[in-house]
Amino acid sequence: MIAEEKKIWKIREQLEDLTEENYKQFNEKLLPGVKHIIGVRLPALRKIAKETAKSNYSEYLNEAGTMLGEASYHEEFMVWGLVIAYIKADRSEVERHLDEFVPKINNWAVCDSCVTSYKFMQKESDFWFDYVKKYAESKNEFELRFMIVSLMSHFLDKEHIDDFTHNKAIQKIRESYRVSKEEKEQLTCLKR
Repeated sequence: MIAEEKKIWKIREQLEDLTEENYKQFNEKLLPGVKHIIGVRLPALRKIAKETAKSNYSEYLNEAGTMLGEASYHEEFMVWGLVIAYIKADRSEVERHLDEFVPKINNWAVCDSCVTSYKFMQKESDFWFDYVKKYAESKNEFELRFMIVSLMSHFLDKEHIDDFTHNKAIQKIRESYRVSKEEKEQLTCLKR
């Protein structure tokens, strides 16, 4: 297969056609330090992801897993994570794709936008609850964020949040350098 036929390049072309300079500048302010932002709005990213999920998504996801890296657009990572949200696949396939995607999350926007779209986590909640908890001891900031946002988005109920998980989430937030001293003190009051 030649490079022009790869789904990942076709999606890149779509993204480049949807670039908005003003939105790019806006995103660059929201995401300091994130490189390769081209300025495509979230509804357009969702549309591309849904179309990809309806076609031969496996081919695309395999390409994304091997080809997306530091030189890729921020929006390409967004589409990758969103395609995972929209595919109709069994949980072992979704799990495999998440195992590839989660370690490559490199900013809060990719994490939060994608995780909040993972409605499949609510369908088999016990399995996915255990899945996200595996990131509790991670040293990677965005793997921890993946766990916390997943818990907050899909498992914020007494059935899933035991005292250990609740307190571990608070501990990890308090250990972050990005949380103010005042916020850390307020979090202490929430410990069980």
